[in-house]
Amino acid sequence: MCRSAVCDPDLKCGYAVGDGPCTQANAGVVCRSSTCSTSGTCEPAGGCNVDADCSGGNWCNESSHTCTPKLANGTIIPTDPPHVGPTLGGTCTAAAATLVCVSAVCDTSDNRCGFANGDGPCTLVNGSIVCRSGSCSANGLCQAPGACNVDADCTGGDWCNESTHVCTAKIPNGGPIPTDPPHTGPTLTGTCTAQAAALVCASGVCDPDDKCGYANGDGPCTSANGGVVCRSLLCATSGANAGLCEECLLDTSCSGAKPACDPATNRCVQCTAGNSTACTGTTPTCNTTTETCGPCARDNGVPGAGSCPGGTTPYCRSTGDCGKCQTNADCTGATHGGPICDPASGACGASCRVDADCSNANQWCNAPQGSTGSCVPKLDNGVPLPSVPPGLDICTSAVGTRVCVSKVCDTGDNKCGLPDGKPCTDPAVCRSNKCNTSGLCGANTIPDAGPPPDAGSPPDAGSPPDAGVAPPDASFGVDAGSGNGATSDGSSIEGGACGVARTAFGGGGGGTHGDAPAMALLFGLGVVVTRRRRRRSC
Repeated sequence: MCRSAVCDPDLKCGYAVGDGPCTQANAGVVCRSSTCSTSGTCEPAGGCNVDADCSGGNWCNESSHTCTPKLANGTIIPTDPPHVGPTLGGTCTAAAATLVCVSAVCDTSDNRCGFANGDGPCTLVNGSIVCRSGSCSANGLCQAPGACNVDADCTGGDWCNESTHVCTAKIPNGGPIPTDPPHTGPTLTGTCTAQAAALVCASGVCDPDDKCGYANGDGPCTSANGGVVCRSLLCATSGANAGLCEECLLDTSCSGAKPACDPATNRCVQCTAGNSTACTGTTPTCNTTTETCGPCARDNGVPGAGSCPGGTTPYCRSTGDCGKCQTNADCTGATHGGPICDPASGACGASCRVDADCSNANQWCNAPQGSTGSCVPKLDNGVPLPSVPPGLDICTSAVGTRVCVSKVCDTGDNKCGLPDGKPCTDPAVCRSNKCNTSGLCGANTIPDAGPPPDAGSPPDAGSPPDAGVAPPDASFGVDAGSGNGATSDGSSIEGGACGVARTAFGGGGGGTHGDAPAMALLFGLGVVVTRRRRRRSC
């Protein structure tokens, strides 16, 4: 009944796809598709029943009778139940990978073609084929492009952080030793070891604080390698710290709040005995014991702690900073160098420039013009004018006022005060300390009263006594050889003529009265003496 002379179990003439037998010679007759597979069964035209039916390296997906190109790396292994040589059940096998993967390998970790990073094996020759990344590590496992699995994968001295597969630059001094659990050659657990430091530290050394480089006080180091192994870049080559890394060797190594280097400890401090000028501002003085700066307590040169360093700022202000004094009022107190301010230098001291610098009104400044001197006492009357400074040894009104206690001098002998006979209004200007009633220096003069009257001359009996004058005692007499008179009763006449007057007019009683004219003469003499001797009162 059938032209092909064959039929299939579906009661139709010819063989359906997958049935047979057939050959290439009779496929056009017995196969409904007119195509016979190399397996001896009919196949779809252009399709396949087995892998041998495909060309160009393709494999046959027997479920769909389709020749399929091999799969790229990263593609999952296919599932094809009819395919049994090899079995394609979605699981990575060497046979399956060889059949369906371009790279002919697959990774059992994810059942995909090609090896994932960290898997393999691979070589530098085939890494671009079998590795999904196209890169093979020196350890024979695939790695990401530019990444690493081991330290040998890195260049330029870098090391491989195997946790992140990143080539990492060596760590500068002061940086911590890293922790990288996968890294085992050497172990990187964050602890300093010689092997770890050699791998990860730029200096190749680390310290017990688990950081790269040697801390201050540690070592060993030399002048040649100190700039590499020391965190400070400095290695002491002399003194107690020789061969150890230190913070400083010179002041130039220090800065900021601690600008000075202590040469004994090689530590940066605020100041040292050799660098007290490191202290500035409101903390200008150096405590050399604690090597710290603090406020000033006294002027430069004043004994005791906290004195200003001098230079252009010798004066200690109340605010604790050093500067310059402006006036003498700034120089009050024991913390200053003296009571006188020198505006030129800004220092308090005992030296003066002008008389106004002397606080005592009875002193003057003996400084030459443009220089300094001392406050000295003004000169008493009678003392010669000073020859130093020049120009003061010749008396002028200004010189006397300046250097003499009395404020005057005499142009005749160039001494302080006035000699007797010079005009005055105040005894203080006179060397004798006396200014008389004539307005001249010196004591008042007493004129000579003349010789006493002759007591032996007989009275004029013919002359009656003056009724207005009390009759003198007849026994009254005068001692011609004495400045004082003496009465006939032995009493004295005090005060010369004054005494005579008193005696004549009631000074004695009981005696006989003398001659009235004589008494009148004595009375007149007493009046004259009294008027001439104003300083001696009768």
